[in-house]
Parts: sequence; C-alpha cells; structure tokens
Amino acid sequence: MIRQIDGRHVLFGLIAFFAVVFAVNIVFVVVATDTFTGLWTEDPYRKGLQYNETIDAYHAQQAAGWHYEVKLAGEALQVRVLDRQGKPVDALALEGRIGRPTTNAFDQPVRFAWQGPGLYTTAMPGLAPGQWDVSLSVQRPDTPDQPPYKVTARLWVKQ
Repeated sequence: MIRQIDGRHVLFGLIAFFAVVFAVNIVFVVVATDTFTGLWTEDPYRKGLQYNETIDAYHAQQAAGWHYEVKLAGEALQVRVLDRQGKPVDALALEGRIGRPTTNAFDQPVRFAWQGPGLYTTAMPGLAPGQWDVSLSVQRPDTPDQPPYKVTARLWVKQ
C-alpha cells in the first residue's frame, strides 16, 4: 500500500527543512563571533580619526631615509638602524611588540638595549617555530615631539 502525501506531510517537511537551516545558521554565528575579530589594533576608531596625521608621519619617516634590519640571532632579537648614508644611528629608544600574524594570544612587549653602533638587542628565549611579526616604535629621546619611526618586520623561526 502506497501512502499519499497530504498537506500535513508537506507542512512538517517545510518546518523540518527550515529548522535545519536555522540551526546551521546559529552554529555559524556562534563560531564567527567567538573567533578572531579581524581587528589587530587597539582602539581602531580613534586611530582612524587620526588618519591624516598618520599619513604625515609616514612621509616624514620616508624623508628621514633610515634603513633597518631585524633578525633573530640565537635567542636575541636584533635591530640595526642606519641613516641615509649607511651610518649607524645611536641614542634611540626602541620598544614595541612581537606576536603571531594571525592571533594576538602570543603577543608580548619588547624593549631593546643599545649594544653598539646602530645595534639594539633584546632577549627572546624560546620563540616557537613559525612566523612572528615585530612592530616597533623608534624614538629619539632628544626629540619627543616628533612622531616615532615605525618599524615592522616578519620573522620566520625555524626549529
């Protein structure tokens, strides 16, 4: 005997279909809101309001003509800063953060000490293998009113 499909069967089928769609959407919303927000800066709204000042600071940095090299030497993170003529730049205050590019869970502050002509280092024991982003703010102590020189670099730590 073949059962016929009547209005109740169609109604329950539609309700079941939309219940599954609704449940899957709830799972997607929960997963999306509990994961990475996409924002990697603190207070993005205020930084967005200062957009023109950021552009001016970038142009001033380019005009200074400094060059930098960031590298990991053993368990020390080294930054070498040179001017336009390739001469070392001393008497700088370097500080910032090192962290993974995809999450802020491993971010840690770094502060560098002068080690020689244009060379600044900090200890970084036990960095796990993989990619690390270094974001530094370089400031001359004798010119605190000037915007800091921004240094960004990506490091690959191998086993």
